[in-house]
Amino acid sequence: MTADLTAPTTDRTNLDPPGGSTPDGSWDRTLAILAAVVAVADLAIQPLAGLIPPLLAFGVLGLAGVAVLPRRPKVGRIGLLVVSLLGTAGGAPFALAGLAHPESPIDFVHGVTSLPLRVVVMVAAVAALRGASTGARRTRVVALGSLAGLVVVAVVSSFVVGSSVAADPGDVVLRTEGAVFVDGDQLAVATGERLVVDNADPFRHTFTIEDAGVDVEIPAGRTVEVPLDLQPGTYDYICAVPGHEAMTGTLEVGA
Repeated sequence: MTADLTAPTTDRTNLDPPGGSTPDGSWDRTLAILAAVVAVADLAIQPLAGLIPPLLAFGVLGLAGVAVLPRRPKVGRIGLLVVSLLGTAGGAPFALAGLAHPESPIDFVHGVTSLPLRVVVMVAAVAALRGASTGARRTRVVALGSLAGLVVVAVVSSFVVGSSVAADPGDVVLRTEGAVFVDGDQLAVATGERLVVDNADPFRHTFTIEDAGVDVEIPAGRTVEVPLDLQPGTYDYICAVPGHEAMTGTLEVGA
C-alpha cells in the first residue's frame, strides 16, 4: 500500500519557532531588537560623554547576547536577562540623572534606553523563556514608538526649556569641552566679577562646590551664570554628573 504524499500535514511542531510564537511576532525577535537598541545606546554615549566603563561593558555584553540568540536561543535569552538585570542596577545612577533633564537630549534619551527600555528587555526575555506566543509584536511596537516619542520630547525641550546668558566683557568664563573643564585649575574670580560656564559639549554638566552648597546645572550647549557668595579662599569644584568624576578644578576667590 502506497502512502498518500499529497495529504495535507497539520502537525508542524518541529518546524515551529521556539515557544510557539509566530515568525512575524516572536518574543525572540522583540528581545533581539530591543536589546540591540539598548546596547547601541550604551556604546554610542562613550565617544560623546567620555569613557564610562560600566556602560561600555553592558553595551558589549548586550550585543554579544543578541549575536548568540539565533544560534542558542536559551543561552541568549538568559544572557540578555542577566545583562539587563545588571544594567538596570549598575546603570541606574546614569539613567536617573539623564531622565531628570529632558533639556539635554543625549542624556535624556540615554536615560530612557538605559532604564525603562531595559526593563522591557527583561520582560521580553522572560516571555521568550516561558514560551509565550502572544504580545511580542505589540510590546515591540509600543516600546519603540514610545522611545521615538520621547526623543521628540527631548529635542523640543532642548529648545524651549531654559536659556543661555551672554558673557559680558569682564566676566570670568569657564569652558567645558570634551568632558573637561578647560584651564579649570586656573580659575580665579575677584569680588564683583561674574562667573559664567560655557558648556560646549552636547551633554549636561554641573558646576558643583560640595562644601559650599554650590550646585548649578549646565545644560548641553548652554552658557549659564554661576551665582557665587563665597568668602575669599580656594575651593575645589567638580562636575557631579555620574561618569564625569574626572572633571575637577580649583576656584580662587579673591577679596
